[in-house]
Amino acid sequence: MGACHSVNVESPQPIEQPKYLEQSKQPECPVRSAEDELLDILQNATLNNTPEVTYEFKLAKVIDIQDGDTITIAAIHRGSLSRFRLRIFGIDTPELKGETKEVALRAKYYLSDLILGKIVEVNILNKEDPRIKRMDPFGRLLGEIYTRGEKRINIAEDLLQKGYAVPYFGGVKKQNIKTKIRSLTIDTNC
Repeated sequence: MGACHSVNVESPQPIEQPKYLEQSKQPECPVRSAEDELLDILQNATLNNTPEVTYEFKLAKVIDIQDGDTITIAAIHRGSLSRFRLRIFGIDTPELKGETKEVALRAKYYLSDLILGKIVEVNILNKEDPRIKRMDPFGRLLGEIYTRGEKRINIAEDLLQKGYAVPYFGGVKKQNIKTKIRSLTIDTNC
């Protein structure tokens, strides 16, 4: 049967464990934190191995209106619901401060009535788009917004036609919007 180990009571000797029961001594590996892992990734980042962010969503819900040309949207981006600030491409509306506040509020309210709380079509522009003179200096996405449904409305064109906005495609503003907006006739019954 099995082998017996005899033990001398007068002089105890250790019983040898079989080799397969011996614990192998492995060198201790330091536990790395998630931050250390991220720091390694960032340390090794280069222009050639770092992909540019792309925004591939085409639908979004408008969840806030900052002014007549800036909105906040919620969209599914890379599998998660995310929030983005977006500058409507092709237009400029008056600022909510100073002399143009009243007209700016009209533009904001009109835009709110048109798209706030609604699902819209979105076309995010990137720096390769030939219409882009420079990216938004405030970190907003640049994009075209369209209503959905039978009557698809290009939001920028609509704001221009209604007199709430002036054309703007980035770069230096060639015309003072205060002067331009003062000359526009805004129909508040729109």
